[in-house]
Amino acid sequence: GVVGWDEATETVTIDIDGRQIVLKIGDSNIVVDGTATAMDVAAETIHDRTMIPLRALVEVGLNKNVFWDDRGLIVISDDANLLTPETDEAIIQEMLNYLMYR
Repeated sequence: GVVGWDEATETVTIDIDGRQIVLKIGDSNIVVDGTATAMDVAAETIHDRTMIPLRALVEVGLNKNVFWDDRGLIVISDDANLLTPETDEAIIQEMLNYLMYR
């Protein structure tokens, strides 16, 4: 996608797959093609970096699914039923193997 930043309005725009996603610092709404949806938290600036809520961007903005667990695994997928206890462990092991032999 193409990401834009408007300093004057503190607004992030993301144009991707024919959609426009808009997030404004301090606003707890994500706007996709003109339709606003409430987010759990607002976009914010931390140490001169713009932080946007990953789950809202992925699920509302990109129409994908987010999976995570307490070990820090984050998976973004088109498949809503991607992870089961068996595949979860297999994915983690594959990632660990990749990192060890890189």
